[in-house]
Amino acid sequence: MKYSKIEAVESMLNTAIYLFFTEKDDLAVHLIVKSCRSIIRSLEENQNVLGFEQGLKVYIKPEHLKEFFNKCNEKYNFLKHADRDPLSEIEFVPDHNLIELVVAMLGYEILTKKRTRYMDLLFCYSY
Repeated sequence: MKYSKIEAVESMLNTAIYLFFTEKDDLAVHLIVKSCRSIIRSLEENQNVLGFEQGLKVYIKPEHLKEFFNKCNEKYNFLKHADRDPLSEIEFVPDHNLIELVVAMLGYEILTKKRTRYMDLLFCYSY
């Protein structure tokens, strides 16, 4: 089966939303949604679309941008890069997934001008 990048985002984001609502695996939700956000960010840049992270740069001093985004991606990088410190641990707050899901959903909606039924459910739940 072939997927475009935006089709892959839609599929993964719907799955992450399902896992979130069924409380299946908070870490899996986090990894999936951060992967979606990474693809969305690349598509936004490619299409010259002002996305969430680009919009944030207006409000954060340039000298603090790297530190801000490092903090935002701390858990994702911890899970992604086990080789950096294989015995370390990190505190994970599952509630943060809701914020990540909403930001990814909004990015998807900006790019496609649509939402799926899963995204509609998330939208109603979060507002």
